Amino acid sequence: MAQASVFCTELRAALPDGAYVYPPSSLHCTISTLRPFSTGPLDAAARETHVQRWLPVLTAARSSPLWPSAPFKLRMNKPTFEGSTG
Repeated sequence: MAQASVFCTELRAALPDGAYVYPPSSLHCTISTLRPFSTGPLDAAARETHVQRWLPVLTAARSSPLWPSAPFKLRMNKPTFEGSTG
């Protein structure tokens, strides 16, 4: 974790002021983005609109016979940076 902290410090210094670097403790991989976080927070009405939009999609996916019925493990290859990522 110490190496990741050093890397993040160096990265923050090298990137423009508006860039956000996640701290090593919250390192993660985004599987799917339903709404860009860069558009700001949602108010209650907008949140409900998004829930109503995506709930049927997720419900249909879960009802598929191909949906995993038991815990599963996601295996990933090395990371890549595409588009505006990075």
